[in-house]
Parts: sequence; structure tokens; C-alpha cells
Amino acid sequence: ALLLKFVFQLLSIVPGLDDIAFENRNVIIAYIHLVVLGVITFGLIGILAQQHWMNLTSKISQIGTTALIAGFVTTEYLLVSPAFGVVHIQMFTGLFYAGIAMLSGIVLVWLAQFPTARQP
Repeated sequence: ALLLKFVFQLLSIVPGLDDIAFENRNVIIAYIHLVVLGVITFGLIGILAQQHWMNLTSKISQIGTTALIAGFVTTEYLLVSPAFGVVHIQMFTGLFYAGIAMLSGIVLVWLAQFPTARQP
């Protein structure tokens, strides 16, 4: 996500693309979304997992991580695509469901951090 952020910053020097970025509110929201969720959140999750402070090896956390990433990618696509002429009739519904996917992913990753009591 950090590399994508740098690519977007580099592309903003192209005369036609800078107009798209600064005249379209969704592109600005998508950029902030990319920086906050894509760089900070996923970077923090990566650091916590690398330091073994967060368990991402269980099946529940893997499903949660997949849901979080899928929701993130979907929201980025839905926010940026209208700037390039791709119109989605149900964009807000898609954003709602992508937000639900991200929330579900966060809850699943959080629940996977608690050890389960196993009966002998």
C-alpha cells in the first residue's frame, strides 16, 4: 500500500491526472483511505504479527484478514473507479457491504487473539 501511495503521488505530476485527483472528492477520500487503512493499519498489523504480539496463523484470523483485505480493496475500487468513467449504480450499497466485510474481518482477527479453552 505504501508503494501504491508513492505511485499515486508520482502520477499526480501528470497534467491530466492531477485534475482528476483534485476535482473528484472520491479520489481524495480513497487516497486518505489508502494511507490510513492501507499503510498505517496493515503496517501495524504486520509489525504486531512479526513481533509475535498478534496471532495471524489460526484459521479464524486468516479468514478475518482475507475479509479485511477484500473489503479494503473493494472500497478503494468503488471510490476511485468513477473518476475514470466506470459508473456503479449501487456504489453506496457496495461501500456498505465492503465496510461490513472490513468490520467482520477486524472482529474475526480480534476474536482469534483470545486462547480457546479445550476440553480434554
